[in-house]
Amino acid sequence: MKRRRLRPHALRPLLLLLPFVVLPARSAPPLSLPGAGNEIRTCDLSTAISLALKNSRALADSRLQQQVARAVHRLACRQFFPSLEVGISRDDSVVYGSPDTRSRRLSLGMQQLLYDGGRTRASLKRRDREIALAGLNLEMESEELIFSVITVYTEILEFRQKKKIRQDSYQSALLQKRIAAEELRLGALTELEFLDFTIRLKDLELDLEETEQEERLLGFRFGRLLGLKAGVPPPVPAGRLNINYSGFLGEQDDRVWLDRALQRNADLRRAAFRLREQDELLRQAACGWLPDVRGSFTAFASGREYPLTEPGFEAGVELSFRLPVLPLQAAAEVGGTGSGERSLAASTSAGVMENLEELYSKKLASLQVNRAAGDLEELRTEIDFKIRELLFNIKSGKKRLQLLRERLESGNRQRVLQKLKLQLGEIKRIDFLDAELELAKRRIDLVDATVALYNSEVSLLRLCGRPGLAETHRYIVIPED
Repeated sequence: MKRRRLRPHALRPLLLLLPFVVLPARSAPPLSLPGAGNEIRTCDLSTAISLALKNSRALADSRLQQQVARAVHRLACRQFFPSLEVGISRDDSVVYGSPDTRSRRLSLGMQQLLYDGGRTRASLKRRDREIALAGLNLEMESEELIFSVITVYTEILEFRQKKKIRQDSYQSALLQKRIAAEELRLGALTELEFLDFTIRLKDLELDLEETEQEERLLGFRFGRLLGLKAGVPPPVPAGRLNINYSGFLGEQDDRVWLDRALQRNADLRRAAFRLREQDELLRQAACGWLPDVRGSFTAFASGREYPLTEPGFEAGVELSFRLPVLPLQAAAEVGGTGSGERSLAASTSAGVMENLEELYSKKLASLQVNRAAGDLEELRTEIDFKIRELLFNIKSGKKRLQLLRERLESGNRQRVLQKLKLQLGEIKRIDFLDAELELAKRRIDLVDATVALYNSEVSLLRLCGRPGLAETHRYIVIPED
């Protein structure tokens, strides 16, 4: 049967009915929480960050470890004070052909480190730096968690915006397909042309389904970051993206950002901690020949029976040289009792082929210093490159946003003219649908560019150690209409 093609004026009754066609919106089922009925629980970014910091087990463990380390460090100061020792002894012996000996003794002794070449003080300073480094690591972990929450939050809003654009495109394509079906029935459209509408519609359904799946997967990741229990649906991020966003960082010289990063960047501060620690170890290795000097004093009372009536004392000094190959120990002691007995003793000993690792301690310490200094310099170079790259991305991102908005504005004006041409029959309906889909793609490109600019600016602040990352969301997240 031969099909006849209708003229444009025959389609005018159909075009007049377009404003009155109501189509159902396609959307994902709402999220709900147990015990909350059918209500959707939402949360803003500040609440999400607070909840993530509160429920993070890793941060809680780090805080507890830091508290324990501080308590242990306070106890380590005990090394500067003398150590006390209380002793009680009894010695009974039987000697054949002689009177038995009996000896009872009560003593109170004290030992004190007099000098160790600064090793104890350096050890305590090293612990101070370790505690400060642990605090810095805790700060970095918190910052990393905040950055992750901000990223996932904005990505969810991004996909929600994309889904809205694709839903609008889907509804428009569905409307055009229904009109095309009527044109096919009236013979104004071939079946091949009608299949083009079906293919476009299926492509849109696939894009919309993929967007919804990605949004849901991000929702699960969002709930995991917040520390929610398994099976508890994640809250819905409140607000929407500010499509008019053009950046919140003002124009500043590259050198300003580089100086801020050199002063505040957490990775650089951590590398500087390591370098200072290796410098201290090198100084200790260079002074390894200095001896440990310890003094001791003991007061005692002795006798054959209680109460003990014979007082006495012992005082001594001990020197220990940690020399390689032949480490030396030397000691001297004097003593006396109330009965007029006096004593003087001295001893010296040396190990043979001991402490051989001290031969290379200075070289190894120097190697570690050079390595730490090289790591610090390499990290500075890397951060310098990253900052320049981010500044370039921000500058080009702002320019790209401006061009995308201008292109979208031209596309909106073009759509009005194409719609008029469609009503006049000057273009095909499939061409009009393609133009609308292209316009939707431009809107999605604008959303992507907006989020990319915001992420670049937040990454720059994070790299420079600037506080207040959580407060930046007010520039890009605005309340729902």
